[in-house]
Amino acid sequence: ADKVGTISEAMVDNLQARGVPAEKLFFVPNAISEHFTTVSEPADIDGLRQRLGLTGKTAIGYISNFSEREGHAILLDAFARIARDDETLVLVLPGDGPEQANIGRQAHRLGLADRVILPGNVDHGEIKTWYGILDLFVVPRIADFASDYVTPLKPYEAMSQGVPVLISDRPVAAEIAGADGSRADLFPSGDSQALADLMQQRLQQPEHLQQRAKVAQDWVLQERVWPRVAQRHDDIYAAARAAHAARRGQEVN
Repeated sequence: ADKVGTISEAMVDNLQARGVPAEKLFFVPNAISEHFTTVSEPADIDGLRQRLGLTGKTAIGYISNFSEREGHAILLDAFARIARDDETLVLVLPGDGPEQANIGRQAHRLGLADRVILPGNVDHGEIKTWYGILDLFVVPRIADFASDYVTPLKPYEAMSQGVPVLISDRPVAAEIAGADGSRADLFPSGDSQALADLMQQRLQQPEHLQQRAKVAQDWVLQERVWPRVAQRHDDIYAAARAAHAARRGQEVN
């Protein structure tokens, strides 16, 4: 390849470590569609909360496919550690996949089946409203090549809707949270007790959460929306054409 584009800075580092020259590498981050540049109407959010029985409740959630690397079991275990002392807490987990049945059984074993909402796949046209009902969005991904090097879209979507985000500390997480942690909190991946402690702490700091959520929302709408991000491909194509022409001793048109 004359030039290589990849979606995370962590993958840039990984490829350099494998011997790909730095001058060949371009970082083009994952991004969200313009659909997420607006938020759901408050009436729609209130309506969904009422439909799910969330009135007067605090909703923690994760919206994702149910695969093992997504870490739903870690999130559920962490939720159990704090939910027994706070009956207002509810866990909302839209999505489907091979691990969903296991999570349902785990919720039953923990005695929390009535506090864990598993609606399955939801209409993507309403996905902003599902984000809007959440008070805290948690990305509990565990160690896995994709978790480490592929930037997930879900925290970007949550941030766009003004929802505070917590993320497990896989290599790509710092790119989302910010080097100074100004956009999201990190916790040790796979450590349900650490996640429980962080969730409990942050839920007791609503002003801090909202301030951080606003910083994250402003950043993602400025830096991680496709029309703006896609322009970076112009540089990749230009550099690739120049490298190709140089190899053939031609001028670039």
